Amino acid sequence: KGKRSAISRKKKVVKNFQGCVRLTKPDDAHWLSDIHCYVRSELVEVFSLTKDDSLNGYGGRKEPAIGQVGVRCVFCKNLEEAERPIGCIYFPDSVAGIHTKV
Repeated sequence: KGKRSAISRKKKVVKNFQGCVRLTKPDDAHWLSDIHCYVRSELVEVFSLTKDDSLNGYGGRKEPAIGQVGVRCVFCKNLEEAERPIGCIYFPDSVAGIHTKV
């Protein structure tokens, strides 16, 4: 009694996801329209901001933090920085705000 295991005393280490993934899920067709399925599978991706990422194309007011999750156009990410249109990168304030930008 009163003893804690080494596991419960250890501080949880949470690592940020690095990379990008498409928004598509296998059951999207059951819930979404054809156009929404297409957008999620072919046009947008979720990514975690790194220090090497450019913010050209981001039109938000707040500077996003390294490791913050964003949504971006898969085609615009490969454009030269000067050619990226404003709005091709979005950093939602919450999960609830994602649907308004995708």
